[in-house]
Amino acid sequence: MTELGWVFLLTVVVGYALVSKRLSRTLITGPMVFVVAGLLIGPLAIDAFDAPVSNQVVGVVLEVTLALVLFTDALATDMRATTKTIGPVIRVLLSRFDTSA
Repeated sequence: MTELGWVFLLTVVVGYALVSKRLSRTLITGPMVFVVAGLLIGPLAIDAFDAPVSNQVVGVVLEVTLALVLFTDALATDMRATTKTIGPVIRVLLSRFDTSA
């Protein structure tokens, strides 16, 4: 990554840290900010990333990212609301396996 890329990346991270509290009240989320930053730092705009990336590296990064997203979403789950609505969900799922009808 070029020096301009590092400066841009650092600016985005620090900038997001400074305004993340205010952004939490809007429809703009952290992943949206960093996806746009990635598009800008990548080949679509300033092309600051000059290292070749293999498909295997991309696959590992995607798997780790998916695991982190699923983990953080699971942390935000309201278990009280889930336990109140789990009964009807289980009934619908089990009704799909009812072969007597």
